[in-house]
Amino acid sequence: MMFIFLTNKQRAFMNRIIFAIILVFFIFNCERNKIEIGYITWDPAYELETNDSVYFIDPYDATVTFSDQIAISDRGDVGIKLYNINSGKFIRKIGKRGRGPGEFQNIQGISVREDSLFVLDVGLRRASVFLLDGTYVDSFTIEDYNMNYSSLEITNDNKFLFYVDSQDMETAFFGHEYNSNFSVLESKFIKPSEIYENVSTTEFLFHGMSVGSVLKKSENEILIAPLYYSGKIFHYKRDNSENWELVNTISGFVENKIPNTVLDNDQGRKPDGVGMHALIPGNRYFVIYNNTTRGLFKIFDNQYIHFTEMDYDGNRVFGFELFDMDLNLLGYNIIKSEEISLSGEPNFFDLFVLQVDSDDKIYVASREGGENTVKVFKLDKSKLEMK
Repeated sequence: MMFIFLTNKQRAFMNRIIFAIILVFFIFNCERNKIEIGYITWDPAYELETNDSVYFIDPYDATVTFSDQIAISDRGDVGIKLYNINSGKFIRKIGKRGRGPGEFQNIQGISVREDSLFVLDVGLRRASVFLLDGTYVDSFTIEDYNMNYSSLEITNDNKFLFYVDSQDMETAFFGHEYNSNFSVLESKFIKPSEIYENVSTTEFLFHGMSVGSVLKKSENEILIAPLYYSGKIFHYKRDNSENWELVNTISGFVENKIPNTVLDNDQGRKPDGVGMHALIPGNRYFVIYNNTTRGLFKIFDNQYIHFTEMDYDGNRVFGFELFDMDLNLLGYNIIKSEEISLSGEPNFFDLFVLQVDSDDKIYVASREGGENTVKVFKLDKSKLEMK
């Protein structure tokens, strides 16, 4: 065995070399892991047609059909509105308020399977089926259905996946899988504690804790971005035993990992919302929504785009995260930004992304300025500042 002895001067020199190597490695990794922030100007290509007899009050969900149409559910002007995705021209309205066949009380999630349109009705606790020409086909009472907010996905084996909420945080499940005629609840999955690690019971009680944005990645995989977003997207997969399990957590971009801030009173910054609940001391609390999801979709080149609204660098911003096909975060692009106000109106944008079609046109429900519109934007990949 050979020993090498260094003088104090040599040892000090070696220490400096080692420190320099570590410093270079640290800087390299910081640069490599740094999230690129871009700014993009968005101007709508057009708005979906409205007039005195055709208008939006509360657009909630949308699905693209196989015949160049987009169907949009409207909880206010109760019914489904069909539009041409190339021109934005109105085609027809399906359904109306009522309790009879083909009528609705409180519609929410919708989905298309071949030439059939499936519509969830919260008020009547049923699913109605229509042809795209507006013809009513059938309706199904949904067993064991307890929900306030709901979305719907349909798999190739005719399984219906609901994402619902509950007032009981301990026993709630967000995912419910039904058979093809809604008569059997086959499985439950996604507990609130799995995706809402930083949300208090108080907030859960008031908000009902809607699950947020849901994307069917494949027939046996879904991605979930919680409504109150902490910078994590959750990847669930159905295994060979037909059980759904959490297989991956994808890191996104937020400045504040706590999605909500509950205030003791409404002094200082204007709260985004005021909550009231019998189980909350004083029955009232004030909340700031630090980060919320605004839509999760697959776009060009099998990339993924996640729209969010959040507090960032002293501003309230609306923008999107962009992920590659392996769900690695590429960066964040800011679309709209306003300095956070400590008085006056709450600091949030009334913008919600309803759908992205196969041509990467983005359908945005806007309630800004007191008008309810659906604006269509074209996402131009060449203008994105992230690569």
